[in-house]
Amino acid sequence: FERALAESAEAVALARAIGERTLLTSALHRYGAAQYVGGDLAGAAKSGVEILALQQSAFGPQHLRVATAHTNLSRIHRRLGDLDAAERHIEAALAINDAVLPPDHWRRATTLNARLMLYRERHDYPRAIDTGREEAGILRVAHGEHDQRTLNALTNIGVLLIHLEEYAQALEPLREAVRGGEAKLGADDFWTATARYNLGLALAYGGDFSAGETEIRRAIAALGARARPEYDQQAMACERLAHLYLDHDHLDALPEPLGCLDTALSRLQRPSSYWNGRADLLHALALLRQGHVPAAGERLAAAEAALEGSGGARDPTVFAQLTLLQAWQAALTGDIDRALTLAAEGRRQLTSLPHPHSRLHRLDKMLDEALTTAPP
Repeated sequence: FERALAESAEAVALARAIGERTLLTSALHRYGAAQYVGGDLAGAAKSGVEILALQQSAFGPQHLRVATAHTNLSRIHRRLGDLDAAERHIEAALAINDAVLPPDHWRRATTLNARLMLYRERHDYPRAIDTGREEAGILRVAHGEHDQRTLNALTNIGVLLIHLEEYAQALEPLREAVRGGEAKLGADDFWTATARYNLGLALAYGGDFSAGETEIRRAIAALGARARPEYDQQAMACERLAHLYLDHDHLDALPEPLGCLDTALSRLQRPSSYWNGRADLLHALALLRQGHVPAAGERLAAAEAALEGSGGARDPTVFAQLTLLQAWQAALTGDIDRALTLAAEGRRQLTSLPHPHSRLHRLDKMLDEALTTAPP
């Protein structure tokens, strides 16, 4: 990575010295991509703004290359957590697409995907689902039912429906994604496995726990058995399985998915502090459910430090869960004043969420029970 960043920076400097616009634009694309992958989002945004200006100067305001520059900037600003800027850029890109492309052109699907990600970040799941269905319809016509891009769009729709806890509705797109992945890419392909563990969640939460658990376990094994294992996605599947066990009170089964999560994260070259914070938060929840209150406190402290230092886009659901768990832990240790203060803040965060998961309401109920039974 460091070599790619240094070489692309050198290419930008050389293109500036020559004064050739096309070379500079190409070099900035490579440099911005290296910055984005390396986590220098502010640098990537700066490169993206320069690319946009160069494309507008060369082609005018209504050109597909300008739309692409807007789309890329939208993704960068979304990662930075500036959702208003992300929305301005994605709407500018879509306006250009609508002006110069037919409604079913495949380029619109790429731009719609960026809009979907923005809506998802805002927890506006209904609008994200509508956008995903439009995207999937375009991709189905442009690339076919079993194309990787179509299958990914179907998986996104299923995931969004899971966020809304509409498990029965999520089954159809996820089953189609798994069937298509098995037919075109193979039963243990990355995209098939990703669709599969989400299908497992829809099945398990929808009432068929055994079938769902089986699908999730199969996906976790497939993601870890690849020639180049997909540890990030495997960690996500393990995290989801642990939550499934917690939500169904299968506490004795927790060591396996928690160990799987820790192992997967340890094998990532650069696990983000946000990922580490989420893992600590999940461990803290498990420890509190099992009655290990002091150990949970240590994990919560680690989670808070990691999450606060993560920067960029931050899921408010995660921070609401952190505050509620801190309140619960404080109540269990007898620090009632702190517990009440944190409970009030956690509940404020909870009520501000557009579509909070029932898991958070259950956590709030357990917190209320702890406050009720705490010694004076």
